[in-house]
Parts: sequence; structure tokens; C-alpha cells
Amino acid sequence: MHYGLAEEKIRKRAAVLQRAYAKHPERFPRGVPQPPALPKEVWINKPQTETPESILDEAAKTEAQNRRLTSAMVSGIHLGTPESTAKELVVVGQ
Repeated sequence: MHYGLAEEKIRKRAAVLQRAYAKHPERFPRGVPQPPALPKEVWINKPQTETPESILDEAAKTEAQNRRLTSAMVSGIHLGTPESTAKELVVVGQ
């Protein structure tokens, strides 16, 4: 929830940075430091703005990957890194 306190906090932070610069300018080779700008918007869980087509495309890719993984698991194929696929897969109990 936004309480309108961000601007005041940024002003206070800028004052602290200016005092730090005045006290130790050698620590700031790029000049007087400035606090980051206030972002235009901030989200915890941003609503999706995707098109239905892109959502369906992503679902199809996920489904294809799931089928590939399931098939590999049933076949006993290891789908790890290239280094690990070169090693022999040991199946416990056989």
C-alpha cells in the first residue's frame, strides 16, 4: 500500500548522501551521489498482459517439454547436462 512517504524518504536519503559527500568527497569519485529515482510503478505480482495466442504457445511448449521428460523417464534416458549425458546412467535394482 502506498502512503505517499516515498518522496520524503528520497529527500532524507539525498540529504544523508550530501552530508557524506561533504565529509568524505574522496569516497565519491563520480561527484555528489544521488538516491535512485522513484519508480513509476512497482508490482509484487504484475498482472499478465500477454495475448491469448502467446499464452497458448507457451502452454504448448510446456506440454511438449513435459511429454519429452515423461518419455525420457519411462525410457530411462538421462536428460541432464551434456557432461552428465555422456556418463552411463546406473539404474538402481538392475
